Amino acid sequence: MHTQTHDDYFKLALYFLSHNVERATDDRNGALLIQQMLINCAFRYRPAYWRRLRCALVYSFNYLGQPETAAVIQTSVNPITIAGSKNTSKPKQKRKKQVSKQEHGLIKSALLNKMQTNPMDECLLAALDIVSILGCRPSEMLSLKLKPNSNQVFIPSAKKTSNDLRGLDRTVLLPQTEYDLVAQAQQTLSKHRDSLCISKSILQSRLQRKLARVTEKLWPKQKHRITFYTYRHLMGSDLKRSSKSRREVAAIMGHQSVDSVDVYGDRRCSGLIRDIKATQQTIDNVRKTVSNKTSFWFRINSTKRIRKP
Repeated sequence: MHTQTHDDYFKLALYFLSHNVERATDDRNGALLIQQMLINCAFRYRPAYWRRLRCALVYSFNYLGQPETAAVIQTSVNPITIAGSKNTSKPKQKRKKQVSKQEHGLIKSALLNKMQTNPMDECLLAALDIVSILGCRPSEMLSLKLKPNSNQVFIPSAKKTSNDLRGLDRTVLLPQTEYDLVAQAQQTLSKHRDSLCISKSILQSRLQRKLARVTEKLWPKQKHRITFYTYRHLMGSDLKRSSKSRREVAAIMGHQSVDSVDVYGDRRCSGLIRDIKATQQTIDNVRKTVSNKTSFWFRINSTKRIRKP
């Protein structure tokens, strides 16, 4: 495990234990107490954070030589996400789903004006180039693999699961100009990360916070901020406006199923036609519909999106 990830897990586990458990021991009762506290706090956290917290606790106790405690915590199940649960979790943060050319231009101008004094401004510009061209998830933009002889970019999915029902590793083909921009942007991010000796997750977090500060300064009264996911939604809108099939749109966006295409973008909000393409092998890996094994909550949420006549 990377040193930074190791430190992050220990800090997260220590914070949780110090604020929720008075005394943690390596006996059965201590393990059950920690497990119960973890389950009780599920209502305060989003599911993704809760999973990370459980992983941090399991890793920390294993590392400290308490595998029995770690094994008990590992069996913890989030009461929010369990199939059939009627409990409600902390609502997702609302995001702005469209960014205009004018807004994008203002963000870039603000960063260019300060780029000579702060390297993070140059890094954020590079990150914006990547997400605006590829429409990838924020956690994917630092793991790209470029193939210069064919102008192809391989994007490992950040959503891929062990049962292979979510997330799609994909390879996309870009026009030469856009490929060169992505290659230059990746070089900028890699150079900055190596100079600071930080993990990908740390750099990603810093870029997200930097974008939040820039947009807050530009639009202080705006309720919902422009994020990297805003550019992903914009890509979804542009692809829906194009002549591409639903399977290719799903492939470019990194979805296992064409049904997931409905989550991103609105063709009425599209700004341009995209030249990005997915390889045929990537398209062939997309399912035509959601598998019956797909999670209970995904099917429920999909049903909710259907408008009544």
